[in-house]
Amino acid sequence: MLFPVHRFLRVFLCFVCLGVLSVSVRAEENVVVLLLGKPIYGSAVTPSADQLNMVARTLGVSKEMAVAHFKYAKLSDLIIKGVLDDYAKTHHIEPDPVLIARFMEVFGDSLKATSHVPEKPVAKQDDKNEDMDALLSTTPQAQKREPQVVAEEQVKLWQINKALYEQYGGAVVFRSNTPQFPIAAYNALFKAYAEQGKLVIKEEGFAGVFWRGFAPPYNAEIAPEFVDFSHPWWF
Repeated sequence: MLFPVHRFLRVFLCFVCLGVLSVSVRAEENVVVLLLGKPIYGSAVTPSADQLNMVARTLGVSKEMAVAHFKYAKLSDLIIKGVLDDYAKTHHIEPDPVLIARFMEVFGDSLKATSHVPEKPVAKQDDKNEDMDALLSTTPQAQKREPQVVAEEQVKLWQINKALYEQYGGAVVFRSNTPQFPIAAYNALFKAYAEQGKLVIKEEGFAGVFWRGFAPPYNAEIAPEFVDFSHPWWF
């Protein structure tokens, strides 16, 4: 399951990638990203026929454009997950059992009924965002998993976000699944990995799209005095 916190980037990629379609049409076995010294090949981010049809129908675009959207969204997910997993490992971040228990107490029943991470109640989104969320739940996949696994992932993600904010500070924005998302800290982390050669985006078109997803100006930025990582949002 993809980290829901990254939904904002995938929405951004959906629109931007349509303008750089020609860059994405390359041999599937080309190395498009080097992450932690390991290659990510074009074939790893190529949609199946069913996925391609779903994206094309939902966005109302050609299959060629749907391939571009899928590819950029998938690459972003792989990069973000890979970097965050490495950051958690090097900083010895493991899910806190107390926080997991509380997450299960609040969301256990809903997790048993759905594969999606429960959201903190927010104002109703506009139709375009609702349609996009429906698309993202199918790109690249949506699988029902054990509630305990989902709880552990969400607790660990919050702990990572807390650690990143404490290390880098910077702008924090509101997202429906992550009411306090330290976007500037993510930007700083990815840049640090790039400077250290741990993240090398070899496909120029995708590199521009990826970095713009974390660059200011930011929408829905939270005033610094209201940023509080002293406890998770589900407490």
